[in-house]
Amino acid sequence: MVYDWKTIKFAKGFIEESQKEKFPYFMNPEEVFGLRIQVNKHVFSPKKAQGYKFFIPKLPKVKGLKVLEIGCGHGIVACYLAKEADYVLAVDINEHAVENTKINAQHNNLKNLEARKSDVFSNIKEN
Repeated sequence: MVYDWKTIKFAKGFIEESQKEKFPYFMNPEEVFGLRIQVNKHVFSPKKAQGYKFFIPKLPKVKGLKVLEIGCGHGIVACYLAKEADYVLAVDINEHAVENTKINAQHNNLKNLEARKSDVFSNIKEN
């Protein structure tokens, strides 16, 4: 396997920079689709990467569906989807991200959102 060390170095620096916040902090609900989102240390700060603002409006309708989100981070996308879906399973390899998503599910009273540690599909059973 050939690694692109320049890209890896950039990504590591980006992640390190995102951890210079004062944690935990709450995001402005107007910026996160009306959700109450707490961001904890050791979870990538959405202040640094705001891709969710671009792709959340482009997500398909999930009313009545079961949804899997891989790489849940702080849980913005999972919480957004859980407002409509029957069930959302949010997974992340980072245990801090899983706990942060669980906290945000509670903040938004989303009982249909489960977060668990998993390396992609490693902790997901069929059905």
